[in-house]
Amino acid sequence: MDPAVICRLGLRKLSSMLPEAIYLNTDVDLTRPSDIRATVTHRCNYKCLHCACWRFESYPQEISIDQWKTALGSIKEFVGPYRIQFHGGEPFVKKGFLDLLEFCGKESIDFGLITNGSAFASDRVVDRLVATRPLMIEISVDGPSPEVHDRLRGVPGSLECISAGTRKLWNTQLRLGIRFPIRIKATLNAVNYRVMPDLVTWAVDRGATTIDIMPIFEWTDETRGELWPSPADLVDLQIVIEELVHMKAAGAPIETSEHKMRGMLNHFRREKVPPEVSTCRIGLRVFDIHPAGQVFSCVDYAALGDVTRQSAREIWTGDVAREVRRQTVACTKGCTYGCKESKSMVQTIKRGLMVFGLSARPKADR
Repeated sequence: MDPAVICRLGLRKLSSMLPEAIYLNTDVDLTRPSDIRATVTHRCNYKCLHCACWRFESYPQEISIDQWKTALGSIKEFVGPYRIQFHGGEPFVKKGFLDLLEFCGKESIDFGLITNGSAFASDRVVDRLVATRPLMIEISVDGPSPEVHDRLRGVPGSLECISAGTRKLWNTQLRLGIRFPIRIKATLNAVNYRVMPDLVTWAVDRGATTIDIMPIFEWTDETRGELWPSPADLVDLQIVIEELVHMKAAGAPIETSEHKMRGMLNHFRREKVPPEVSTCRIGLRVFDIHPAGQVFSCVDYAALGDVTRQSAREIWTGDVAREVRRQTVACTKGCTYGCKESKSMVQTIKRGLMVFGLSARPKADR
């Protein structure tokens, strides 16, 4: 990773600190969205047991790639250079998604994305993707063996596909002279928690930069049943978590903080996990565009607006967005995991240095 890119990202993050502090201390609203996300589709080609996206009976009419380009250009006009995170569903299911990534590359819009890795079976997709110079690629992996991962993801052969795709990503980086982090995203549950230390080793062996571990949520019948750890499981889970904490302290590239890993026991006891920051900043930062064009800071609150009818500036400075900011700052839920979590600036900087610092280290051909 180019040191200039690391500096650029750091300066952008620091520039958001003052407006947030002013808002929290004076109610004067000088904020601009600094955590920009794009849910390009809810559709998915996998059948993960912990997820309901692939089970929806119907899906909203999705905005076109041209509308996405207009929306992203509107954000740039409002906030200047920025970073966006693409996710889904599975974003590569969206027809024209690679065209949108290439648009970001041409417009100097930094981006990352999270994927199930299935698209990396195609050499052409990998070549085009790497050429766009993403900031980071995140790949969902739930176990170091097909018996665990493929069962949880609902697609036989999916782990083998990811293994080959990750190697392909790394080797294409080397060939094109383009370097970016590859993060493994793991969803911890009753089926895979015992092999989570092995998954850390699996990730490193396949050229991943880091691994981030999150617990499941009670979203599907499976998450409320077979995937939710029993009281007996929690005894063994505590041992596994302490092993992961020890691995992290010893230098394993585990992004998940010690606080979050130890808090998973409370999460699975259905107890509140103390958040890492006291005041929610989601409403001061997040601009998440959903497939039909609606924009949210937090899905527990009203949509801020719609990119098919409004510019980014109109959405963020509108009355609805101002009210949502007021409500989210006053929220006491204290989310610790998932899309609604909020990190302190120190935590964000430490995590960024870990990810982008490790990605700058030379590695052998995988």
